[in-house]
Amino acid sequence: VEPMRIAGAPGPKRITITGPAAGGKSTIAEVLLTWIIDNAPGLTVWFSHTDETAKEFAETRINRVLASCPRVVRWFPQNRNQKRTQATHFPHMSLLIQSANETNAQSKHIRHLICDETWQYPPGMLAQLHKRTTRFAHNRTILELSTGSLDGDETDQAWQQGTRQLWQIKCPSCGRHHAPRWTFDRIEAPGGVKWDQAARREDGTWDLRRVVETTTYECPLCQTRFPANAANGYTLNKEGCYTPPAADSMPRHWSFH
Repeated sequence: VEPMRIAGAPGPKRITITGPAAGGKSTIAEVLLTWIIDNAPGLTVWFSHTDETAKEFAETRINRVLASCPRVVRWFPQNRNQKRTQATHFPHMSLLIQSANETNAQSKHIRHLICDETWQYPPGMLAQLHKRTTRFAHNRTILELSTGSLDGDETDQAWQQGTRQLWQIKCPSCGRHHAPRWTFDRIEAPGGVKWDQAARREDGTWDLRRVVETTTYECPLCQTRFPANAANGYTLNKEGCYTPPAADSMPRHWSFH
């Protein structure tokens, strides 16, 4: 996966990833975290948007991932007081899992900054967190993850400043790649999500069962239709790839969607 290749490369890097819920964004961050602990130690802070979500994610995801990785387990501190739900002080580095607020954005020199669901952060918070990494400008990692954003907000600006690389699926019928979309220009234009228009009743309402049963994805290049199911999802994505990076992106800033 291209974001993982970039995350493990030497030198400073900023990576902005936007995508759907359950699209693998947090998994990328979790794998990166295990790699950091074993290969690139330094104060690492994972920020969530509230205290509650930070604690819940630490309990249900992060700590379980770390405990399942032998190369991380060997670094666990012997003193149980050094390993808490939202803070683990390894012999060679510390990991903190916190909420993104004014208090937690102060008095830290962070080498690896992971910001989860940045679209929910207070305005200006992302910029404040970035400032905590300036001591490590030569080898820092800034990873920003978000389900979505609003035009012009900090997450949108971050994505626009990066390489703006879109995930492309490969149509098994025509063998060509394209970035999937709900519609391409117009609803009646080739490509995108389609369903039986007869599912619209005379009174204008929809027969939702019929919509679900007939929904397909149409390749905009050859008009082959693929029913909406897990098997086709796998087939379309297994040979997928990202679009080339934008030529006008900021140096050392990659963005993916």
